[in-house]
Amino acid sequence: MWDALCMGTAPVALAAIALASCSRPEQRKHEALMDQVEKQAKLPKTAASLNNYARLYSDGGKGQVIAVYMLPSLIEKAAAQKCDQLASDFSSKRVPCISGEVRGIAAGERRWVSNQADLPFEVAPGCQVITLAFDVSRQHIDELSCVGDRPVNY
Repeated sequence: MWDALCMGTAPVALAAIALASCSRPEQRKHEALMDQVEKQAKLPKTAASLNNYARLYSDGGKGQVIAVYMLPSLIEKAAAQKCDQLASDFSSKRVPCISGEVRGIAAGERRWVSNQADLPFEVAPGCQVITLAFDVSRQHIDELSCVGDRPVNY
């Protein structure tokens, strides 16, 4: 019966209710990867608890998962701003500074972002923003740090 619902052969109202149980293999893979990362992630002492962050993940290529944990207030602030997007002909246009895929995520939520370039990034003091890199084959976090605590060497 669930196969029929997931394939869209049931009436629309019933199919909408059943959609929550119809996850694609790719979604299940992403959920498992986020679970693995969060099981191993030991946040710095100056960080808030994990549930205070909006947690965004993406495929980093070369067998890595890249993540950005950010306080939702920073995402909201970035969502209200416009940035210049440069085109191949060197013209530019004003676009939202963060993708629609990232907007509206709340504290405690996590989301897989389809394009790594859409992961938000803000320079903020302390541990308002945390970045990490997870090596999938070794099941190991290669980097995890607060953006605001990194030394600046110009």
